Amino acid sequence: PDEWDDSRRLFVRVLAGETIRNLRLKRRRKDGSLIDVRASFAPMHNPDGTVRAIARSYEDITDYVRAEEQLERIAHHDQLTGLPNRLTLRNELGQLLARDGSHGPTTIALFDLDGFKEVNDTLGHSSGDQLLIEVGRRLSDVVGDRGQVCRLGGDEFVAIIPGCGDPLAIGAIVDTMLRRLAEPYRINDHILNIAGSAGVAIAPTDGSNVDELIANADLALYQAKADGGHVCRFFVPVLRAQAHARRGLGLELRRAHDQNEFELYYQPQIRLAD
Repeated sequence: PDEWDDSRRLFVRVLAGETIRNLRLKRRRKDGSLIDVRASFAPMHNPDGTVRAIARSYEDITDYVRAEEQLERIAHHDQLTGLPNRLTLRNELGQLLARDGSHGPTTIALFDLDGFKEVNDTLGHSSGDQLLIEVGRRLSDVVGDRGQVCRLGGDEFVAIIPGCGDPLAIGAIVDTMLRRLAEPYRINDHILNIAGSAGVAIAPTDGSNVDELIANADLALYQAKADGGHVCRFFVPVLRAQAHARRGLGLELRRAHDQNEFELYYQPQIRLAD
């Protein structure tokens, strides 16, 4: 009944001589259940070319549509937590950044759990999985309708907060999320106390594309963990310079090792008294 007007328009088109193929429609069975169908309509002509009737074909594709929706969900959502996955993160963040700031800045906060590996090692991966589900729920509760939480993989989560670039406002939101993460967890009769660290990057100042923005948030997260964890750090350009310096030093050390450029010196420790 909800599609009666659309159906009338279809019949008018076919009565005018048009053939319509492979339309997806909703139809109701005699028992009242609603199903998905693939429909085709064709005019039947009299010898003089006028339309005398309409031939209709319906195929029940309910199972096919359900399978298609399931595949779509698998492709775009994390199977453990049900949160949007890395692919969805890149797509949605890319769309936000492509707006050229017309809807204001976009902030991402990258979260990493401090001590998650110990949970897996001591209590098993089942407990670790339950912990990740609860972490995703807590982060989503805090963000609410202000943004979206995605799971990157492992124990890494990302919060996308569009239309907000105020460091004070973002800092308040992220600090609230960190406090929620630090609250005790009851997992399989165990009380777990873990916490998280966060790195924040704000587009377009901290990155004009998806890869750059995520990489800079990751550098801020690295700094947060270097500062002892359980804190939030914002990206600043000096973090990128420090990262390049660390990488350059690592490359030089490997090159020096391969070319035998190290020398080993012994310095005797002498006590002048004896």
